[in-house]
This record gives sequence, structure tokens and C-alpha cells, in this order.
Amino acid sequence: MSQLEINDNVIKKKRFLNDRNIRDIVIGENTSIIEDWAFAGCQNLRRVTLKNKNAVLGKDVFLNCNNLKEIVMENSSSLKRLLVYAFTVFDNAELRKLSFAGQDSYMKMFDQTLMRFLKQDDMEGFSPFLAGGEEDYEDEENSPEYYRAKIKREKCEILTERMLVEKEYPLSEQDREYGITYLQTTDEAYELLFGEEDLFYERFLLYDRLGLLSFVRIQGLLQKMPESMVEARALLLRKKDDINTDIFTMYDL
Repeated sequence: MSQLEINDNVIKKKRFLNDRNIRDIVIGENTSIIEDWAFAGCQNLRRVTLKNKNAVLGKDVFLNCNNLKEIVMENSSSLKRLLVYAFTVFDNAELRKLSFAGQDSYMKMFDQTLMRFLKQDDMEGFSPFLAGGEEDYEDEENSPEYYRAKIKREKCEILTERMLVEKEYPLSEQDREYGITYLQTTDEAYELLFGEEDLFYERFLLYDRLGLLSFVRIQGLLQKMPESMVEARALLLRKKDDINTDIFTMYDL
């Protein structure tokens, strides 16, 4: 069962809890209530289509759906990736009222929540891994360093997705300047360029437009980027050549 179509009036609490067979859900217009944890733990879920924008969603409906990439609604198609964070990262019930998604008040609240998230300590929420009463980090994924890097990547990913819809939903000048500086000074931001190949092109264009792709950064990306990302490497090499050309032109007397 890769795609699931549901048109029930109510999707009961924990109905599809930990179902690893679901990849794509289409929730029909008749569905008005989705109760708590209805799809929590669906590890392979990647896409949700909500046809009723007024559906009421309960608590942690998509908790631990770590591969969820899109929540699609007719009135906010450009926000489909951004909306995922309202359910999986931000603890803000107002942002889960999707009937307001895309409205000025909704975006203002999203941006306020995002800025608070960016400014909070990267170690907030970290729980030390104890073995025999002492901290034990033989497993890298339990270590403070791994946790800190994961949170930074998450912050950069949400900020990047927010910047990608800036033309349609403008950021305040203050938030925009803070966001650009955050991306520019956070190494994890550049890892996004080779994290998901299908998103490389639009992220590359965004980072280029924001002036984040210096010669040194491109050199570092080329060293880390998998050889299999042929088109991405070609774009970076072309950008690198353009920077070289501009430098030589500047000093051409």
C-alpha cells in the first residue's frame, strides 16, 4: 500500500500509527477531523494531499514522520514543503490551522516562530545518553556534536525553504538580513546543496541570488559532492569559472 486515499469524516486517533507501508496519502473533502497521532510514526510517508483546507488536525498527527516532504493544498501549493515544519518541528497549534495558510497573518506568525527557532540554543532538547550512570557517546548519533549539527541542518533547511517562497510571501527586511547572515555563516547550510539531488537546482539558484556562493565555498562543495551528481557539479564548475572571469576582468588594465 504505497498510496492511501481516505474520505472518512473522521480519521480516528492512532488509526495508522507506525504504518511503514504508506508513502502517499490523499485525504478527501469529506474529512473534517484528523485526530491525535493519526499518522504518527509513518516513517516512509513522503507526501500528504489535503483536499479540505478546513479540516481540523489534532495533536502530533505527523509526529516522527521523518521523511515527510510535502503537505499539498490547493490554496497554498507554493508552501507545500514549508508547511511540513508546522507539523513536524514547530510546537505552535495556530500554524496547524491550514485554512489560514498563506495569509499575511499566518506568514507573520510562521516567521516569528522561525526566528525564535533560529535563535534558540542548538543544544536545547538534547538528552545525554547514559550507560552505567555515565555519559557514553561511542555511538556517534547519540553524541552532542551529532545533535548540534542535526539541529543546525534543520534550521538551515527551514530557512532555505522560507527564502524560496520569499517572492510570493515577502520577509521583513530585518528577518531577511538575519536569515542571509545565518545561512552565510553556517556550514550546514551548504550541505543542503548535495543532500537531495532533486532540490539542488532551486537551492543553488537561491544561494547564488543571495550571494552565498563564494569561490572558496564552491571549492569546498566540489570536494564533498558525490561524483554521481553530474549536473550539479557542472553548475558549480560553471559558477566557479564565472567568478574567476570576473576577478580577472576586474584587474584587466
